[in-house]
Amino acid sequence: MLKTVYFDAHHRHKWQCFRIRLVDKSKIVNYINTHVLTCNKCVLLSMPHGFGKTTVTYTLAVYYQNKVDTKEIFSKLKISTIPNFDEYLNKFNVIHIDMEDYIVDGDDGSLYLENFRKKLYEQLKIEYPEAELDLNEAHICDLFRSVYCSYGNIVLLMDNWDTILKLYPNNKELEDDYFHLLGYMFKCSQNSIIFALVYLTGDFPQKALRQQTLLNNFWQYRMSGAYPAVDGFGFNENDVKELCEKSHIDFKEIEDYCNIYSFREERHFSPTQILKVIQRAPGYQTQALKDHQKIIDKFINLDIKGLKYTFKWLVDNGEIRTDFLKVITKYTISSLQDCEDAVFYLIDVGVLSYDDGAWKLCFSSPQIRVYVSQHLDPNYVLKCKDPFGGFSFYF
Repeated sequence: MLKTVYFDAHHRHKWQCFRIRLVDKSKIVNYINTHVLTCNKCVLLSMPHGFGKTTVTYTLAVYYQNKVDTKEIFSKLKISTIPNFDEYLNKFNVIHIDMEDYIVDGDDGSLYLENFRKKLYEQLKIEYPEAELDLNEAHICDLFRSVYCSYGNIVLLMDNWDTILKLYPNNKELEDDYFHLLGYMFKCSQNSIIFALVYLTGDFPQKALRQQTLLNNFWQYRMSGAYPAVDGFGFNENDVKELCEKSHIDFKEIEDYCNIYSFREERHFSPTQILKVIQRAPGYQTQALKDHQKIIDKFINLDIKGLKYTFKWLVDNGEIRTDFLKVITKYTISSLQDCEDAVFYLIDVGVLSYDDGAWKLCFSSPQIRVYVSQHLDPNYVLKCKDPFGGFSFYF
């Protein structure tokens, strides 16, 4: 039942807060509230694995749902210090789905969308019994429309929206069908009135998608463009130092073993990696590299003019100082056109960190820097002292 779902979400939220020793990130709700019932109500959160995307999604579910009164929960959190923090509290019908739940064992992806439609129907039939739902509806969006007609505006929270792209990278027919489904749901004017908010989370930045125009109406929060909402994702330096003090952990260990991302000269950390260090989880010393090793292996050998030079410069000098975000770039995973494209992608997936306040580009962890240095051609040398004058990476 829906009430059970949201009590589970409530309990999970409290459990997450307990796990992370009460690091309160509730202010992210305030940033998301600025999108509700506006022309920018479609939001895409693209962050590296372990950056708290799912925790934020559960928090939003508890906040927006209208089945259980959760004002007592949020009145004790940081968001309560913001005027009108309860403007949308418990106001909407929330449909929270995780796209990993619709995977069919042993399937090549051909059964995925049909399984999604059937399971979504079963879920909505239980949660919204008065909606006139028909399993034979021509389109998945018709199921949402039926709920809207009977219950009112919907907040749709879709976790791991890019599951198809990660599990079935070679199934272009499935990919095309999926993106046309998303495009019809979220770009068609007759469907847009259904949703008060659409919130998608995933690992892939939208610019890295072959069909990126089908999602170009989404407001994005990603590693190369998360400010000012970045404090709602991950842990900032003060959060981590407080956790270290409580857990009797040397902050130097965090710097050595975790990815560090800078935004406007403030450092932010992956919550999952922090917890593994604090809990001394197996393999915590190498987690920062493991999270990105496959991507690094792919990119380090790409034949893109200037990319190897960029890696070599970062290995030897630690950082690049440039107003990098002035570079206008469009890229896709399948066809990275130049070095700017590649570097932007590596920022968004967390291999590199770029601080647009300090104009500094660097590796996100010492482990990654060492790994790249070990796998670059040892005979490759820099040919000039400052290849990064201006804003270009072309050499």
